Amino acid sequence: MGTTAALATGPYDPCGAWADALFDHPETPDGLLFSSRHNPDETCIALFERKDIVLTRQRSISLPDMLADVGRLLDRHGKSVFGAP
Repeated sequence: MGTTAALATGPYDPCGAWADALFDHPETPDGLLFSSRHNPDETCIALFERKDIVLTRQRSISLPDMLADVGRLLDRHGKSVFGAP
């Protein structure tokens, strides 16, 4: 698209305008692939809600099996999860 990282790191209004324009584009792209605002080395995907998109699950990973990964992500961002009192 010829944009810079400012599109993914700036305010939400311009991002929304780009998303609206792409959604309405005659070539009907399926979505956007962009660098994460908080982890520029990571790639994010945003899929448009279109009638003809079909997703097929390849495999599932249960949350308990991902706890170590979730913990590392929380630590990386200085976040934590607390249960209800």
